[in-house]
Formats: sequence, C-alpha cells, structure tokens
Amino acid sequence: MSLDVAASQALGGRRQFPKLILTNGQSYRSITVTPLLIAFVSVLIIGILVWCIGLSGFIYFRDDVVRTLIHKQAITVERYEDKITALRLQVDSIRSRQFINQDSFSGAIEDLRTRQEEIESNQSEILGVVQRAKEAGIRRPTDTAPLTTGSLAPTVEDRSGSSVTLASHRLVGDSPVSRPAIPPREALVFADTPDTTLTRVARQIDEELRGFANNQSNVLNSIETESASKAAELRSVFDRIKLDKKRFGLDLPSAVGGPFIPVKDAGKMTEVSLQIARIDQNLAVIDDLRTTIASLPIRRPLPEAYPTSSGFGTRLDPFLKRRAFHAGLDFRAPIGTKVHVTAAGVVTKAGWHGGYGRMVEVRHRNGLTTRYGHLSRISVTVGQSVSQGQVVGLVGSTGRSTGPHLHYETRIDDEAVNPIRFLTAL
Repeated sequence: MSLDVAASQALGGRRQFPKLILTNGQSYRSITVTPLLIAFVSVLIIGILVWCIGLSGFIYFRDDVVRTLIHKQAITVERYEDKITALRLQVDSIRSRQFINQDSFSGAIEDLRTRQEEIESNQSEILGVVQRAKEAGIRRPTDTAPLTTGSLAPTVEDRSGSSVTLASHRLVGDSPVSRPAIPPREALVFADTPDTTLTRVARQIDEELRGFANNQSNVLNSIETESASKAAELRSVFDRIKLDKKRFGLDLPSAVGGPFIPVKDAGKMTEVSLQIARIDQNLAVIDDLRTTIASLPIRRPLPEAYPTSSGFGTRLDPFLKRRAFHAGLDFRAPIGTKVHVTAAGVVTKAGWHGGYGRMVEVRHRNGLTTRYGHLSRISVTVGQSVSQGQVVGLVGSTGRSTGPHLHYETRIDDEAVNPIRFLTAL
C-alpha cells in the first residue's frame, strides 16, 4: 500500500486542506487533515505521554508507599498488642488481689474462730469459778456488765443473693454454750464481694468477740479483787485477836508439795486460766480461814441485851475489897438465861469447881479453852462434843458470886486472856 500526498491548490479563492491518501494498489482512501484532526491527535499524543510519565512515577514511588503503609500498620498493631497486654496484666493483678484478699479474709476468719472457741472454752471455767465464789460468799459483781447469753451471726451476701454465715455463737451466761457456726474456709465465697464489706464484717465480728472477752475479764477481775479482799479481811481477824499465827499455820506460804511432773499443755495456759487459778487459791485460803475462825471463841455466850458488869484484869475484889486479878468477863443476866458455847469443841469439865460454882470448860482447837462459871444448871457432860451456839447451861449465882451473872473466860494454853479480843474480832 502507498500513500500519496497532494497539496490542494486554491481554486477560485477557496482554501484546500492536505489529504492523506491510503492505497493498497487496487483501491485508495483519503483523509483530509483538518485543524480539528490535528488538535485531536496532538491531545491524544500528549495524554499518552502524560499517562506514561504518571505510570512511570507511580511504579517508581509505589514501593515506598507500600513500605510506609506496612510500617504504619505494624505500629498500629503493636500499639494494640501493648494495650491488650496491659489490660491482661490489670486483669491478672485484680484477680491476684482478689485471691490475696480472700486468703487474708479467710485467715482472719480462722483467727476469729480460734478466738471464739477460746472464749467458749474459758466460759465453762468462768461459770465454775463464779459458782465457787458464790458458795464462798463472794458477791457477784454489779459494777460490770452481767454475764449474758448472746448471739453473733453477721453474713456476707454475694451477687447471686446467697449469704454466708460468718459466726453464730452463744457466749457468757448460765445456760449451755453452743458450738460456733463460723463456716469452714472452703465454704467462704468472696469473689464478688467488695473488700469494704469483708472488712466491715470482720471488724464487726472482732468487736463482738472483744466485747465478750472484756466482759469475761471484768467479771474475773471483780471476783479476784473481791476474793483477795475477803481473804485479807479474814486474816485481819487474827491480827485483832493478837494470836500467834504459827499456832494456826497462817505464817506458812502453803501446804503443798510432791514430785515435779511436767504438763504437756502447761505452755498453753492463757491469762484467763492463770487468773482462775489465782481466784481458786484465794477461795481455798478463804475456806481455810473460815474453818479456823469458826473454831475460835468469837461469839458471845449471851445475847447483846446482857451487858458486861465486870471487865478483864485488875479490879477490887467484891468480897475482900482489895485489888485482885479478874481472869474473865462478867455478864449480868437473870437466873435461868441460856448460856451458849462460843465455839465448837469438847467438854473437858462439867461440875462444881470452887469459886466458879457450877462450871463448864470446853476445849477448842489449837490450845484454846473457854470457861462458863456460876451456872445454876449444867446441860452437858464431860467428853461431849458441842457445836458453836449450843446451850451448855443456865445463868446462876453459884460459887463466889454476889448475884446472878455469867463468868466467862478464854484461855490459851491454860493462860487467861482478855475475851474482848475474841468477841470484838469480827
């Protein structure tokens, strides 16, 4: 195919445009090259050039863009992974604190249960010592809170609505003490319970137990103080009578002994047990002192209505009108008034004895004797055992007497001592 290009000539003033003739030897085709066609082809060529340049730039910069995007994406992923890791650490920390709090609270509950069991164990001992003190005449303290039976049953509720009883007991009273109902450690469920609730409940239980323990301590302190005071009061009787304490064994520290046999639980004795032991020792001393005092002639042989008419010591003899020693007390009373023995003992004399007239002598413990003279009638016999307050005879005026009265003597190892020391001892 050949291309013939012929320039058009201007004919009759008309402009001719170039033509492109396309031929293959047999036929041809012409294309007129107009300005519009030229403009179109130019724009097309420029567009293709721009596209090629842009494509080349894109291909050149594409790798950097991709690398930048990948880097940014990697940074974003890393940040999210860091956040996720931090959240996981926070969750683990929260769970660890929950477990620690649960273990700590469970340990506190175990400690409270131990304290509660100790209080209840002490309670039986305290009730025993209170009863023994009552029998010994030690009044029950009124300035402290009374021993009352109470209950303690705080609960912790979880979010499911169930509750766990932390404690339930009966403490300090005259009724039997029930077994505490603090649940075992594995029964405590605290995963959904706020720490503040656990702390409040534990504090409440602790305060309740402290209150019961203080109540027990106050009662024991009162009984110990009262028993020690009572023992000291009874000891003072011997000081007022001016008796030799060795005679009654009161100067001895104790009458105990025996081989040393260690006790396995000796190291576990609590302050309550030690205090109860001290109280029991005081009560034993009180019992011994009362037994000893009961053997002393400290009661009047006649009622208070009958006064003394002559005292103990030097006086004018009613018959000779000279100074003489009077070995007892004279009680003015009508004939026939009952005469009571002033302490338990055994009758050693009962009959007529010179200036005493009809006289009864009673031997008491530790070398003490009493005499009852000028009786009109004797109501006992020699060798008879008499108890304190028993009638031994009737007032009279027999023997060396100026009128109806009772001549009363107290003797230590047969030596006359002033009966007033005994009669005013209590």
